[in-house]
Amino acid sequence: IIDLTTGRFLELACLLTGPKNILEIGCGNGFSSYFLIKNLESGNYTGIDLNQDRVKRAERFIRSKFPKKQFKFLVGDALKLIPENTA
Repeated sequence: IIDLTTGRFLELACLLTGPKNILEIGCGNGFSSYFLIKNLESGNYTGIDLNQDRVKRAERFIRSKFPKKQFKFLVGDALKLIPENTA
């Protein structure tokens, strides 16, 4: 969980760097995801968290804010999920 100041910092960092893809490990309920996705123009966002309930909340929240953006949320251990999704 982050505060608004940290969220604005994430938003600015993405605006300045123009990332193609974002991987967030420990996305929680999606509050930080919002700031990361906000200025993601054409790339993809992937959020990973261990808690299924938080991931469901994050997915609903982000879908309501950015219905046309490309994103996905995964539930599980990032150390196991990342190698599985890179092949």
